[in-house]
Amino acid sequence: MANFNIPQPASHSGAHRTNPPYTPQTPSQYIPQQREYQMTPRKLFRIGEVMRYSGLSRQTVHNYTLLGLIRETARTAGGHRLYSEDVFGRLERIKELKKTRTLREIRRLLDREEQG
Repeated sequence: MANFNIPQPASHSGAHRTNPPYTPQTPSQYIPQQREYQMTPRKLFRIGEVMRYSGLSRQTVHNYTLLGLIRETARTAGGHRLYSEDVFGRLERIKELKKTRTLREIRRLLDREEQG
C-alpha cells in the first residue's frame, strides 16, 4: 500500500493538527472536496497589444474592425477599443485566408461560419 503525504495547511493557532479531516491511504480513496470557484475575468487587449502579439499594424487592426472581420469586446471609459483573446485566433485565420481570398470573401465566409 502506497503512503501518500499530502501537505496540510498550517493552523492559524500554531498548534499541530493531529487528526486531519481526511488523509487518503490510496489514490482511489482521495475524493477532492467541492470548492466554490469564482470566474476569473478574461484578459482584454488594447489595440497596441493586439498589434504587438499579431504583428499587424494599427491601421490593419482598425480596418479589420471597421470591416467587421474582427470585433471589439468592450471599450474603456476613454473610448479605446478592447479585444478578447479570441481575436488572435481569428486574425490568424484571416491571415491564412488572405492568401487565396479577398477581404470581402473572407468576411462572408466568417459570417457564414458564425451563423451555423
